[in-house]
Amino acid sequence: MKSITLLAITSVLLIVPFVASAQQGTIGNPYYFMDVTIPDPFKDLNQSIQQKQILDAMNKQTQALQDANAAARCPANSTYSPKLGSPGYGTCTCNYPYRMNLMSSQCWLPTQQQTPPPAIQPVIRLPDCSYAPGKPPCPGYATQPPISVQQVTNAPSSNEQLCRNYYGQYSTWSERADSQNALICDCLSGYVWNSNKTACVFVQLVLPKTNNQLCQDSYGKHSVWHGTMNAEGGAVCDCATGYKWNDGQAACIAIPKAPVAPVVQPPVDQSPDKDKIIADLIQRTKATSTNTATPKEHGFLSMFGFWPWFFGLLGR
Repeated sequence: MKSITLLAITSVLLIVPFVASAQQGTIGNPYYFMDVTIPDPFKDLNQSIQQKQILDAMNKQTQALQDANAAARCPANSTYSPKLGSPGYGTCTCNYPYRMNLMSSQCWLPTQQQTPPPAIQPVIRLPDCSYAPGKPPCPGYATQPPISVQQVTNAPSSNEQLCRNYYGQYSTWSERADSQNALICDCLSGYVWNSNKTACVFVQLVLPKTNNQLCQDSYGKHSVWHGTMNAEGGAVCDCATGYKWNDGQAACIAIPKAPVAPVVQPPVDQSPDKDKIIADLIQRTKATSTNTATPKEHGFLSMFGFWPWFFGLLGR
């Protein structure tokens, strides 16, 4: 009876999981797993990164456009250098050998000395005053050709202004005229003619170089002035201490140093100092003779033990 009851309970326990599994799956495949979509934990982060990349690209395009507009405002013969963090506020630098004229913000070739300015076309000065019909002309002024009231109202340009009209705001009249009565213009103080003689540019002060600098420019940094001048008035150059001319005498090269032989130290004698040992033994012998021990003990040592030990120590 107990066996039948146990068998029935076991059967029930086996059937219940099978039915429960069959509700989830099939009879042939009782274990069925549902497809579950796991959310991407980095989805929001990736979207933020993509948005930032888009904004960075837009900012770069805007900054490039601002720098391009600023570069277009630079004068001729110059290069625009953008400023980090401040688009559109970079600097314009003149290309070598051009230099910036601080007054006009233009790039000009520097000139070493002022050359005579060119003469311009003759400028006809209108009479400074006129005369009304039936009245005498102004004394000392030209009366031909007659001028109208409108010409008197529109006063003519002065010679100073005419020079500025032709050669820029840094030009002035030299108060001279050539043989054809053409005005001769000049540059204001601190300005010189450019290479084309078309405008006055800021003069670049060039300090004279020392003779040492002239020698180094010609023969390198190890060249120095000898202290004398040649027949043409040029500096005589030499090489600095520790240097000599190369074969072509075009530069100063280092003088090679002679090799130094190594210093060989004599071997150190590691053997014991015999004189010191003998002096030490004599001192010990004197101390033994003055000892208060019995003569029997010392007499035996001195007779049978001291001298063999002593000669053995000396290697005899």
